Order: sequence, then structure tokens, then C-alpha cells
Amino acid sequence: MNRSPFAARPTRRRWMRRAAVALALFASGMLSHPALGADYPNRTIKMLVPFAPGGSTDMVARIVAVKLASRLGQSVVVENKPGAGTAIAMQAVAGAAPDGYTLLFGSSALANYPNLSKNVVLDVQRDLVPVTTVVSAMYVVLVHPSVPVRTVPELIALAKSRPGQLNIGSAGSGSANHLAGELFKSAAGIDLVHVQYKGSGPALTAAIAGEVQVIIEPIISARAYIDSGRLRALAVTGDRRSVALPDLPTVGESGVPGFEASFWLGVLAPSGIAKDIVAALAGAIGAIVQDPEVKAQLVAQGTEPIGDRPDQFARRIADDIAKWGKVIRDAKVQLQ
Repeated sequence: MNRSPFAARPTRRRWMRRAAVALALFASGMLSHPALGADYPNRTIKMLVPFAPGGSTDMVARIVAVKLASRLGQSVVVENKPGAGTAIAMQAVAGAAPDGYTLLFGSSALANYPNLSKNVVLDVQRDLVPVTTVVSAMYVVLVHPSVPVRTVPELIALAKSRPGQLNIGSAGSGSANHLAGELFKSAAGIDLVHVQYKGSGPALTAAIAGEVQVIIEPIISARAYIDSGRLRALAVTGDRRSVALPDLPTVGESGVPGFEASFWLGVLAPSGIAKDIVAALAGAIGAIVQDPEVKAQLVAQGTEPIGDRPDQFARRIADDIAKWGKVIRDAKVQLQ
């Protein structure tokens, strides 16, 4: 009988890793292949992020990757693959071997993909397997300090007095914050010119430089620039105020009733992956985001740690496809 490479030298670290993975599988009630659970992982795990470095997705992915590597006893490498409304990274993961060594750290933007392109080559619900929602979060409406407004009503009034003269930046056509911006424009009845960038990081840089006057950005990636005064925060986009920015009103409180825009970040794997590997990953990541130290860090940055089951994550994706599909159709948004 061939022995696992770990069996030759059952070091304390390796036995601890085996125990951690087995515990995650047992807790999930899916320990159907003990040998597979004991052997996974035995090499580096690659986690693809469909956006440029510096944005909220990238930031949370790196927090999770460090902790996951420590928990599983193998390196977890974050690789940024931006472009085509998350399609480049999605296709890379969908086409990878379903062995748990290539994962997607995606955002709500991937749920928008089926509604964005007439030539869809990837079915998110068929070609990718949800592992777990890592966090959910809201955005914050920001302006460059040179823009003479301090509230959402003032921004709406300025935009109506200067239709088509104010720019709003985004992480790219069809990105989650682009669609949040389109929803805001529609709900407020204003005309802002959309300027897309290759990722959230470049879009934030443009906003700080004054290339765009307005941006709707996740709190986690904007917080440092708000605190330093390089961007001015007007309101948050959730249905309630943010713990991270408690003094800011919601957009709904600011004269746009019923407005709500939020997003999630989560881990997905190629279709065909073994259920026990999915369960092991979901259990490990769920434990990471609920760890008091990590949880406090994520909450302070304006996100809500989740760590749900794969089936719950699947329902979240289906709901987003329906909700944001209407925004995409109404605004005639397409991948570019």
C-alpha cells in the first residue's frame, strides 16, 4: 500500500495539521473520505483575487490567506488577476483542477457577470462551487475635498446644477461599486459621468488625486483616507449605520429613502471539487473570521464577519444575481 508522504515522518506540526483539518470536516458533518481529509493540503494553495492590489477584496483576502496558511500548515499565496468584470480570475479558477489548490477570493461582482455580457462563457452557479461567505459590508459615499459639499443632499443639489460635469469612479465596468453608483444615480435622479479603472486601488488613487469627484467605495479600503482627510465621507450605503463610522448617516437617512447597497466577499472553488475539501475549507475559514482578534479587525474596518455554510453562500449568490440584474438592465451596463 502506498503511504502518504506525511506518514514517512509524522512530525508534530503535520499531525497537528491533520487534526485541524479532520476537526473542521467533523464539525461540518462531512467526513466522508478520511484519507482525503488527512492528506489535504500537502502543497501550496493559490487564491486568485479578481481585482488589482490595494482594494477591499485584496485586503481581506490577504488577512484570510495568512491565517489559513497558519491553520492548515501550508502556504496560501494570493495572486491578483483583474479584468473583464472578474471574468479572467473566474475562468482561471473554473478551469483549474478541482483539488482545492486553486481558489477564488471573489466579491459580489462575480454574481453580476451572468447579466453583464451577451457572450457568457462561464456560468457562475454551474462552474464554481461556493465555499463560504467571508464578510459582508457596506459602502461609503466619498467626494474629493475640493468638492464643496458635506452631505448627500448637497451633492445631489450640486450634481443637478451641473449635470454631466461631475465624475464618479469605479473599479471597472460591472464592478460592485460601479453598480452601487448606478443605483445611487438612479435613486437620486442625478447625472454623474462614470469613469472606470482597473481595480479598486487605482480608482481610489484617482479619487484622491481629484481625477474623479465622487466614488462609492467599501469602508475597509477607504477608511485610512477618510481619517487623513484626503477624502470626505458623506454617508454609508447600508440599511443601518456602520459601527466603523457611527457618526455618518445612511444614504436613506440623507434624502434617498429605501436606498441600500451592500456587498460580500467569499471563497469559491472549481466545480467538481470533493465535498469534504469544501467542508474543510469552509470550517477553517469560518473559524478564522470568528476568531476574536480577526473579527475585531474586520469589524473595525467596516465589515461583518460571516463564515456561513456553502449552501447559504449559494443562496446569497442567487439573490444577488436577481437583485443586481435589474440594475444592470436598467442602466444598460456591459463589460468593456
